[in-house]
Amino acid sequence: MKRLLKIVLIVGFTFVFTNCEKDDICDPNVTTTPRVVIEFYSIEFPSVLLPVTNLSVKDPNITEAMLFNGVSKIELPLKTFQDTTTFEFTINSTATNGTKNTDVVVFNYATRDIYVSRACGFKTYYDLSSGEEGIVIQADSNNWIKNKTIVNTQIESENDVHIKLFY
Repeated sequence: MKRLLKIVLIVGFTFVFTNCEKDDICDPNVTTTPRVVIEFYSIEFPSVLLPVTNLSVKDPNITEAMLFNGVSKIELPLKTFQDTTTFEFTINSTATNGTKNTDVVVFNYATRDIYVSRACGFKTYYDLSSGEEGIVIQADSNNWIKNKTIVNTQIESENDVHIKLFY
């Protein structure tokens, strides 16, 4: 009887400890959904990076903006459950003398969800539409963004530049 009890306990403990799983915590080093990487260039000298002064970028439906100053490269999150994301890019956003200028930029893309792990869930990759449809700058008579180039239509990493904007 004691021998049977020992066997049952050993089998029971073995079963319990072999079925334990690691904690479901997503490692911070695991890459998640990448943001679109945009660089700003001079319209006169297209190979020269040009820092932007007091740039604010915001979704037209949200009051809070992301603020950037003196940078020539930014990273922006795209919506994962839609196929377009619209941002208002405002240069000289803190100016009070009327030099503030806003352009509306629309990103058009398809999404691909990639399973990462149980703890991390899914990440989304984006495929920008090619040609003129991938990035649309809504035109008015006073656009500060003069031109654009899609460098990489596949947004799978933040290590690559995806878009160049010229002003």
